[in-house]
Amino acid sequence: MKAYRIDELSPADIQKITDRLNDMSLGSELQSLFWLPVPDAMLTAEQKEHKPLCGPYAMALEILDDGISLEFLVRARNKISCRCVRYASEELILHMMKYVDGMLQDLHIRL
Repeated sequence: MKAYRIDELSPADIQKITDRLNDMSLGSELQSLFWLPVPDAMLTAEQKEHKPLCGPYAMALEILDDGISLEFLVRARNKISCRCVRYASEELILHMMKYVDGMLQDLHIRL
């Protein structure tokens, strides 16, 4: 799996991140997995077409013991398997990496 991973975070930093994601109601059925929404403007034409049946679309952010991992796979939240589930574009990857970095900066987590 292609992913953006940030490690060597302290337990306090992990808790700050977890609290923020929970406050944003981005949690999943798994305590350590969160769904970061993909902006509609960054969906592919096929994903926009499939959105009524397959969407919303999100990328998984996993909380690890000492870090976080953002998967680059764009998942359809209402369908497990469809051709609209695919790896993010370079533009979306960069956008989501900046989003995660911005969140860490807002939480005063130094990398």
